[in-house]
Amino acid sequence: MGRDKALLECDGHTLLGIHVSRLKAIGVGEILLSGTPHQVPGARNVADLYPHRGPLSGVHACMRCAAFPALLVVSVDVPLIPADTLRQLIHDHSGGITVLEHAGRLEPLMAVYSCDLAEEAERILNSDRHAISRLFDNAPVRHCPYRDDERLLSGCNTPEEYTRVLAYHSSLSMAARD
Repeated sequence: MGRDKALLECDGHTLLGIHVSRLKAIGVGEILLSGTPHQVPGARNVADLYPHRGPLSGVHACMRCAAFPALLVVSVDVPLIPADTLRQLIHDHSGGITVLEHAGRLEPLMAVYSCDLAEEAERILNSDRHAISRLFDNAPVRHCPYRDDERLLSGCNTPEEYTRVLAYHSSLSMAARD
């Protein structure tokens, strides 16, 4: 993207702020931010214990300091993910990993992880391959099928994708006003 995706704006709010507000609205009891130095009221920043080892490092750090037995993980660059989808992930979780599945793919950064997987995550982080998907090999995994508009899961990885997300958000906002 060439810049910090957490600070991209949609409707005058940063993507990070949008997610924190959404998580508060659905009743998430503790909001931990990983991979960003930016502070958001109502959320706590958590430093990676194994820096520069990808998303698993942030998930691991949050597992280690979480006050609850499981973490809902949401990628900051997917600002339109429906609150109902996040609620469904939480509802469906019964241990291990509950991961969103859409278009035949698993989305490891839209998932619920049991915090008792922290030791396994640390073992992976101490190896030479740090992909978060390696955690799926050693934990029970439940798929949570996504049944809503695929465009709501669009990420902002390039300026073009960000422009498309903004345009789709705008069209949704206009339709809601009509």
